[in-house]
Amino acid sequence: MFRCCCSQKEARNARIDAVITLATGLALLASPLLLATPFSALAPITDALLVLAVSLALLREPLAALRVAMAQAAGSAADPDVLQRTRVVLMQELVGLQLQMMDFTVQQLGRTALVVVCINPLQPMESRVIEGLRHQIDARCSAELGRPVRSQVILTVIPPIHRQDPRPQTAP
Repeated sequence: MFRCCCSQKEARNARIDAVITLATGLALLASPLLLATPFSALAPITDALLVLAVSLALLREPLAALRVAMAQAAGSAADPDVLQRTRVVLMQELVGLQLQMMDFTVQQLGRTALVVVCINPLQPMESRVIEGLRHQIDARCSAELGRPVRSQVILTVIPPIHRQDPRPQTAP
């Protein structure tokens, strides 16, 4: 599944590269035609102007990628689509278990997603059940999101992530 996504991106990038190469080649071939026009002074620097034009046209994508990478490094949550798909998987995994999902979050760490889910066990449970649930969440979320997923299950009665009461809690 991971390979398919990468090869689709590679194919898209190859098509974009081909279009840029074709347009640049045609522009360079047409540059001698500028000699018979009022733009004849631009003919000798056509290649430099093309480099500037292509660079400006393609600058948006690397800047957007840099912004996303910086947000991930700062610990921003994943996009809403990833959050919704993860919520569906988590709810499916908790059906039938005596567990109440209190809160969850998903953070992108490069290609890997970190899922932190806070659950309230409504009855006593053995740790192996919770560990099995964590492995199930890893596998199901990886399959759903198409990327590696690591999860952390936190047992709690009060959700620590998106707490309703914004006052800081005192240490015992």
